[in-house]
Amino acid sequence: MLQPFKTAMDCFLIFLRVSIKAMSTKRLLILFLSVAATLTLAACDNGNGNGSVPPLVGSPTPTAEPTAEPTATPTPEPVPLTVSGAASKGLIFGGIVNIHPIINGARSDTSLVNGLTSTDDGTYSVQISDYDGSPFVVRVSAADDGSTSMRCDLAGGCGGGVDFGGVVTIDDVDFNIDAIVPPVTDSTTQVNLSVLTDTATSSALDALSTGGDTTLEAAITAISNANSSIAERFGIQGDITTLPIVDLTNPAAVAAASNNVLNFNLLSASIVEALIGGNPTLSIAAAVQNFATQFVSDGGLADTEDAASTSVTLAEILAQASAVIDAIQAADTDGLTNLATLENIIDTNQGLAQNGSTDPDPGTAVDPNLGDLDKAKALVQSLRDLQAATFVDAEAFADRVELASNSLDGDAGYVLQALVYTAEAIASARDAYEADTDLTTFTDPDTNIIIAIAATDTEVTYTVDATVNVGTDPNMVAVAVDISAVDNNSDVTDVDGTPVANDDGSSTSTDTASAMVDLDIWGTASSASVSLQIISGDVALMATASEVETTAIPGINDNQETTNGSTEVFDADLTSVVFDLEVSMSEVSSSVVTDPVTFTGDILLSISNVTVDSSETGTYVPGNDGPVSVLDTWDETITFDELVLAISGEFEAPSGASLSASVRVTADGTDFSFNCVGSDSRDFVTGAQSESDVCTEESDSNFVDITANITAQIEVPGISSEEDVTLSVIATRTGADDADLLVIVDFDATLLTIALNSASLADDATESSLTVANESGVVLSLTQTETNGASVVSGNITVDGVEHATISDDQGTVVVSYTDGFNESF
Repeated sequence: MLQPFKTAMDCFLIFLRVSIKAMSTKRLLILFLSVAATLTLAACDNGNGNGSVPPLVGSPTPTAEPTAEPTATPTPEPVPLTVSGAASKGLIFGGIVNIHPIINGARSDTSLVNGLTSTDDGTYSVQISDYDGSPFVVRVSAADDGSTSMRCDLAGGCGGGVDFGGVVTIDDVDFNIDAIVPPVTDSTTQVNLSVLTDTATSSALDALSTGGDTTLEAAITAISNANSSIAERFGIQGDITTLPIVDLTNPAAVAAASNNVLNFNLLSASIVEALIGGNPTLSIAAAVQNFATQFVSDGGLADTEDAASTSVTLAEILAQASAVIDAIQAADTDGLTNLATLENIIDTNQGLAQNGSTDPDPGTAVDPNLGDLDKAKALVQSLRDLQAATFVDAEAFADRVELASNSLDGDAGYVLQALVYTAEAIASARDAYEADTDLTTFTDPDTNIIIAIAATDTEVTYTVDATVNVGTDPNMVAVAVDISAVDNNSDVTDVDGTPVANDDGSSTSTDTASAMVDLDIWGTASSASVSLQIISGDVALMATASEVETTAIPGINDNQETTNGSTEVFDADLTSVVFDLEVSMSEVSSSVVTDPVTFTGDILLSISNVTVDSSETGTYVPGNDGPVSVLDTWDETITFDELVLAISGEFEAPSGASLSASVRVTADGTDFSFNCVGSDSRDFVTGAQSESDVCTEESDSNFVDITANITAQIEVPGISSEEDVTLSVIATRTGADDADLLVIVDFDATLLTIALNSASLADDATESSLTVANESGVVLSLTQTETNGASVVSGNITVDGVEHATISDDQGTVVVSYTDGFNESF
């Protein structure tokens, strides 16, 4: 009997165990802490190692200016104003552009201009000849004559045979999309329109209509609050009305955009698809309007929902954003894009949102009165707050989680491997039952697992209650399995070939197998240290395999001895394996483990397009009492496209400690293959034995691309926040032992992104550099150079590309010098 999946599944589970071991919760949390320390303590280290933060130096803190008496806001002289930008749901071609001033807290029906978006790239440019300094709404709408069209950026297509990247006519005259901006002081300004700016426009106008204050100051505050709140709710850095519009269907444009800009465009595009997915009767125009209406009427956007509805949630939007990334990559036939890091972030956040709050969240607004210089100073203060925060409790529980991971790392993979074997055995039982519906038990010949079969008029249930041994001696692990499954039309075939004589006297037989397995499963699987309860789950597998065995004719070896033998060629194609489980996994309590950590949440394991190509040749010298000597040689190559391990949920201990976290590891193996060539020889007369194998080694130029992300929500005393702080660490492999690191910190209205390379954290690093960006477009760039045991730090702080501070090293003290003459140490 051919075992079609054992080799491929073993490879899958080896990858799985490596991935689990690579993602230690504490390790990544401590990495974040070390980055925070790099920003504050290490930067201030003058080489003596004390890392102390010196007092403020340079100019003293300026005395606050006295509050001026309010004066009437003068009416500015009308001047020309050029407004340009782009509109997207995706790109809108031939759309009508109007600009409506905000008068007495409401959008005027009168348009100051009338123009069109380009039929080439969706951009527009119009001029207000006598702009009076009022806030205004830019609106792009569909022409009555059906001449307006849209680039389809929905992963599932736009209907009518228009796929992703095609162009669809907007024949709904109710289609419009808005953006709202405060008064403009320059002669030109950029205003980009998207579903997110449309929602912000509705929020701002609703705040003005319900707030009762229709003054210009109230309008400015409402507009700023609406735009910044939407950005914060969706985790976007910068002004949503000026972030570039990207044609998501153009791989070159996608490749040229930053992750933040792509995230903005992806989320805006995905809102409509998420709404249509919940209500297929919606038009694109209605979906845009429905989201704005939902956001305003609900008072924000919920992470998730208790029951299915036509409303959309953040989790549903993020799921669609991931689908759009898949569509982008499928369209990128030239390999221009690399979206692994962004997709990992989106998928991780989707897992957190799926287990998040059902209460609508409007987002948190930033202070609308901060100038660019104040924004630069606020970034430094945010870093000070972060450094001064108390991470002790979080780190202590991270210690506890890592203790749990010592057992989970070791046994979780074996428990999951036992589940794979159980699923395979159930699939074989299903095949046997189809051939003989009188069966009530079946023993799988490959695993010796016994399956009980119970049939009703509507379904057949397969149950395994057994101990499954996995691993290899002397490290065999016993897993107690009590699993039930209902088959969803699985199909398994296994054909043993008949030996066929060849002309040279040898014989060849070919065995083939194929499987399509789809099971609903539940139950438990436990080792001595790990207990797994599957609350509900789905297991799906598709594979084909063949094995060709050729029995060789007798030959003569180098010692002039007669030999016999055979050659086996095994080929397997594992198209996909998916384990999608809702579980509770915990340490087993013992005299050593007295406060066992339990994880409750979702686990997704998947691998696609595994190929196994192997050949093994065995020759032996026969003797009267058995073989005199044996020589085995083999050559095996394994490839795969993508492996994903995603875990999202709550870690808890009986002591009360808890941590909400989402972990996702994605491995892209399309450019790497595992190959091993080896031999094993034994002489049963002399007792001599030799073994050798040479396997593929990863290098800085030849490695598996891996992106790993852990996102945790923890309470951090010392940071003024009504909610937990969200910490994310994303590592993207750039070499065998090197990675780009991205740390994201989200608290209150602050969203910090810290980027550096893992080499910067090495003990022997002579130069370290990092950048810190926040929600207001402030970027801090820092370089630390080691010279003769002393650190020299330099850098600057910019806002939208304009420098507002320099960072220098003054005899071991790091000084931030602002453009207003104020200095402070850092």
